[in-house]
Amino acid sequence: MKNLIFLCSAVALLCLASCRKHQAPSPPIQRNVWKKLSEDDGANLHLDGVSFVIGNKIYYGLGYKAISFTPNIYTADYNNDFRIFNTSSKTWSAGPTIPAGMAPRANASCIVSNGKAYIGGGTINDAGWWEYDPSLTGDAAWKQIPPHPSYTGGNHVAVTTGKAAYAGAPSSYLYQLDATGNWIKTNVTLIYSSFAGSCFILGDSLYVIGGHYIPFNGIPRTVSIGFKYNLSNGQSYLGVGNFPYPIFGQPTFNLNRKQYILYNGSTFLFDPITEKWTDLSIQTPVFKGAGIPYGVDALNVTSYTYNAAVINGAAYAWTPSGQISRFVP
Repeated sequence: MKNLIFLCSAVALLCLASCRKHQAPSPPIQRNVWKKLSEDDGANLHLDGVSFVIGNKIYYGLGYKAISFTPNIYTADYNNDFRIFNTSSKTWSAGPTIPAGMAPRANASCIVSNGKAYIGGGTINDAGWWEYDPSLTGDAAWKQIPPHPSYTGGNHVAVTTGKAAYAGAPSSYLYQLDATGNWIKTNVTLIYSSFAGSCFILGDSLYVIGGHYIPFNGIPRTVSIGFKYNLSNGQSYLGVGNFPYPIFGQPTFNLNRKQYILYNGSTFLFDPITEKWTDLSIQTPVFKGAGIPYGVDALNVTSYTYNAAVINGAAYAWTPSGQISRFVP
């Protein structure tokens, strides 16, 4: 009997070794190229929507289902929900719906602090901000926090680092969100009258690159100019980090302590020493034809409202229709 048990065990080990030997290896991760992970989500478009990342999940929602222009008439159909993309399973699923007391909006701003998302401003021209807690469900996940002292409209400065979250409006102070959901005034004054600039923080410096500039005559134009603000002493610098092209609403992300902006199908890298941008699709051939996905809005115009974030050492870019690509350096 003992010999029989030993023989069976040996056969089992032989089969296991054979299975392992012939098991197909996992495909290697493609590096230094944008790789599409997901086609369109199949749900509603979220044009000019808002995005945030908590854990390994991408939340994308609100914005417009559809938008149309006719002479002197502007029509918008708003979303009141979010979709969630799980970067582990690479699938979309239904996310939270905003409560009845929170107005749906587009072009809103969002910051993340202590595992919670904070959404404010937007097309409703409201200074009110809302907190979303993913550990709760239903309306209980949402809570209105004190209004921002100067923040109305949307797409002003809103930026998150590992240490703090900030938001501010042009010609006013920059405010930091504290752990209790209150706004604390900093010594930085945002002197540039623009919105939808690409914002990021490196060290003690806040950069606001490009955006829609509104001059005194009221006719907005897209610009390439960069502004730098020292978060410690409040000093501001004009013309630092200028982008090669006028940009408006372009996503930016920090990966391995390097700052990137996505623009017109290209990936641009920021040099913190020279404070200049390099187009990697020209410098590095592997970036050519990278195929960063774009969305198409109701006017059949390529949408600028794609987004980007970093999760577990990889960058993700996604469109209003739910196409997602990943970049691993």
